[in-house]
Amino acid sequence: MNREPPAKDSSGPQRARRWYGWQTFSTDGAAGALFLGAIAADHNTTLFGFSALTFGFGAPAIHVAHGNWELSLASVGMRVFLPFAGALLGSTGDVRTVSDSGSSESSNKWTLVGAGIGGLVAATTDGLLFAYDTRVPKPEPARNQLLKVDPLPRLLVLRQGAGVGFSGQF
Repeated sequence: MNREPPAKDSSGPQRARRWYGWQTFSTDGAAGALFLGAIAADHNTTLFGFSALTFGFGAPAIHVAHGNWELSLASVGMRVFLPFAGALLGSTGDVRTVSDSGSSESSNKWTLVGAGIGGLVAATTDGLLFAYDTRVPKPEPARNQLLKVDPLPRLLVLRQGAGVGFSGQF
């Protein structure tokens, strides 16, 4: 009996969807820590600058590293627009005080809150919706090997302390 092999699927190679949002969230967490540090340090402009650079270019650089140039541009646009829009909306709620000399000053409290909320929305949207690697993974070549070590980083948190290490299987 002569059987022909089954026809191959002509839809192309299967695309694997792998989430790398934890990487974008880690850079956004660093930017958020710098932002809160700047507020705690009596509105330190240097820390605000480092926070803005980390927030604006950290996650887009991760998208570039994963080969997602289009998502990187969308991420930069969203990271510029949403905090700016939040700051504009928040500035409408700031209270202006007039000193005895006649000068007017604003607390800028709600401007910072609006910028922070806009940044949170941008970071969450970026990490949950944009951070997927859809490139086709290259299959490993078949090898005759006796030992293959797969390292696995580990973090162990206990009441008495924490530990970091590696484990593996072979």
